[in-house]
Amino acid sequence: MTSVHDYRSILREQFALRCRANALYSMRAFARDLKVSPSKLSEVFNGRQGLSRATAKKIAIRLGFGSDELELFCDSAESQHGKSEVLRKLATTRLEAKKSSREFKQISEDTFRAISDWYHMAIVQLVLLEGFDGSVEWIASSLKIKVPEAKEAVARLERLGFIEVRDGKICAHDQDVCTTDDVPSSAIREFHRQILAKASTALCFQSLETRDSSAMIMPIARRDFGRAKAKIKKFRRELSAEMNETPTKDALYCLSVQFFEL
Repeated sequence: MTSVHDYRSILREQFALRCRANALYSMRAFARDLKVSPSKLSEVFNGRQGLSRATAKKIAIRLGFGSDELELFCDSAESQHGKSEVLRKLATTRLEAKKSSREFKQISEDTFRAISDWYHMAIVQLVLLEGFDGSVEWIASSLKIKVPEAKEAVARLERLGFIEVRDGKICAHDQDVCTTDDVPSSAIREFHRQILAKASTALCFQSLETRDSSAMIMPIARRDFGRAKAKIKKFRRELSAEMNETPTKDALYCLSVQFFEL
């Protein structure tokens, strides 16, 4: 399991991802892609060398991290190898703040881009079900995704602070999150495209006893669109809060409301 404090685990995860994509990929190739020497990378992996914040930033950029993941990676390195105790303490404080935050927060575009595949948010909620197993095999089977996808998603969600491991068990953070609102986003469009595809599959293969599909076509005044959108958002959150009052949950559902001009 990747720790949000352990930049070495993040590097190992990235190396493993590339090895799964290419069976011939090697540590030497990874070092070449990161523009560091193979000996230095080996020393870092084995804990005999650390990374300065400047080097960590260069590596994070070469790994294609967004700004949030980049800051996590750099703070993780600086918390262990900062030039002074003050810098190490400040980096550690930033990491702890990211982990312990419980308030309602908006996910940045960079963060959501990293978890825009639908099963990331599904895993966060799956954790709350009765009988949650916690193994990546169980998660993959429950969501009908591949085991490597589940493993990578769990590691990414922990690194970004959406889940954590307590006493060896995966736990969800007690916080509500939302994406940016009224801002064009290719990542959010892709997420909704995937959700619509899942809804289409459910329409064909789920029984009426386990799904509800409805549509209403109505005339409206264009000036009322904002008011309608606000009421839909209010309904979603109220329904979520009401369903959450039941202490034991045994199924994972998705509410997808589409309201658009014909």
